[in-house]
Amino acid sequence: MDSTTAAEIEQIIKELKQTQQLLPEQKLVSTGFLDSFDVINLIDRLEKRFQITIGGEDFNLTNFDDVQAITLLVQKLQEIK
Repeated sequence: MDSTTAAEIEQIIKELKQTQQLLPEQKLVSTGFLDSFDVINLIDRLEKRFQITIGGEDFNLTNFDDVQAITLLVQKLQEIK
């Protein structure tokens, strides 16, 4: 996992939620930290920042439940673009 990408994703989530506290292993969706509206906003920000497209097949709880999973998804999509 690329620590720079993970740090950028963590920062995007902090800005989205207007918080300074976010643990790398923190569960985001399954705990309700991010609601469905937050996830849509997160996807929009990720697509713009990393110049990727997140399609329906990638839109699932597993891919958005923690920073590591999001980072792996972003890296996968960057490799295939």
